[in-house]
Amino acid sequence: MTPAAVFQFVNTAVLPAWALLIGWPTGAPTQRLVRSYGWCAALAVLYLGLVLKGLPDWPQDASFNTLAGVRALFRADWGLVTGWVHYLCFDLAVGVWIVNDALARGLDTRWHRWARVPALLLTFLFGPVGLLTWLGTRKLLSS
Repeated sequence: MTPAAVFQFVNTAVLPAWALLIGWPTGAPTQRLVRSYGWCAALAVLYLGLVLKGLPDWPQDASFNTLAGVRALFRADWGLVTGWVHYLCFDLAVGVWIVNDALARGLDTRWHRWARVPALLLTFLFGPVGLLTWLGTRKLLSS
């Protein structure tokens, strides 16, 4: 597979998980596949494979200590795809946590479900902004 094909695959592969979290958060398939962190684990396995595949080819100037070093990691398409899978995996994990947190707090009325949709969408699109949105929404709903 090419980096572009892996990129397309993972972008498509996360969509059903997000659709289940948003549209059917308490459904059995959502619980088994997504809320159990199973979908995240599958992405993490893919990520690990990409890291191991890419390690021998990392540029000599690559590092996590400087901006230039991180830029070097993402210079190659495989490095960029590996980073993208990292983001998709962690954003989905935060989305799962939001739904699990809401259910654990008893915030599962019809109104509460709709109140967390913006946080989930923002987590999907902008990661930390969605988390911040949920933390604020949770505070308002719990008051």
